Amino acid sequence: IGTGHEESGIGEKLFSLKIYADDQEVVPSEGGVIKGKVIRVERTSQIAELSSKTSLVMENDLLWEMTQITAEKEVKMMHLYFFMHPWSPRFDKFHAVFPNGEKLDVTFKADNAFPNRKFAPSAAWYETKTGLGAATFLRNIKGAKNPMRFIWDRKVYRKDYLCDFLNGTFPAGHVAVYESVTGFFRQKEQEKWIGEAEELLEKLSREKSPFPRD
Repeated sequence: IGTGHEESGIGEKLFSLKIYADDQEVVPSEGGVIKGKVIRVERTSQIAELSSKTSLVMENDLLWEMTQITAEKEVKMMHLYFFMHPWSPRFDKFHAVFPNGEKLDVTFKADNAFPNRKFAPSAAWYETKTGLGAATFLRNIKGAKNPMRFIWDRKVYRKDYLCDFLNGTFPAGHVAVYESVTGFFRQKEQEKWIGEAEELLEKLSREKSPFPRD
């Protein structure tokens, strides 16, 4: 959680970072293991004039993420993105469903291309060799301007990230909230993996969010 990008020379200021296991705060140690039925991470930071509040919850084999972005002053943006998932290059298939019901199917080539830049709330990755898959559903988005889901087909990873306010302005006093939930599946029969992924994505759309709403 957070960014390692420092191209602007500004960097990121970390204000707080707390980790909880079953609602008990724990202090992580190098090489240590945190165990619990529910793992939660709460983080606040600032990049330039943007303030970020990020939450992560792992429970019942689901990975929940929520980011809230605010700004006291108007900020001119070039690139702003959330939920960057660097999926393993072992995933060789991709499937997405757009809000209008249209679908996209891709076989990864590690050619550094962007097979998708449109907003797709539902997307899944699949490894034909093992039948392992992952699916991420974007939900409860508020205050967005023009969200887009970039899929970057690189040799080192299949990068999935939600972008917004590209080459735009983040208004002063504005609040933008983005949420995602990721689940996992295994389907050894390749002809059935898309159906399995869509079933999981539908389930993820109905799951109750662990994040409180103001």
